[in-house]
Amino acid sequence: MAMYHQKTCIRFVARGTQKGYVKIIRSWESVSGQQNNPGCWSVKGRTGNMQELSLDGTCIHRATVIYELMHALGLIRTTATRATEIRHREIRQHHQR
Repeated sequence: MAMYHQKTCIRFVARGTQKGYVKIIRSWESVSGQQNNPGCWSVKGRTGNMQELSLDGTCIHRATVIYELMHALGLIRTTATRATEIRHREIRQHHQR
């Protein structure tokens, strides 16, 4: 997360009373029915509630963590040759709150 702070305007903060937040878990800790989906994953885009981001086993590397945090933020890498697509709807919704 420090890399996001150094290289972008995105800031992660400790959760206070926010309704929407990212909870980093191991897949078996999932309360959203993803216990049998091991590995690294995140819902793509902001959900507005508790949002699970799973980091399991061998996928705990800087690049993978950054990639999954990007998914949680609504940034999607569509192909190796195309630029990251931003889900503008999620960004607009965030700024309207």
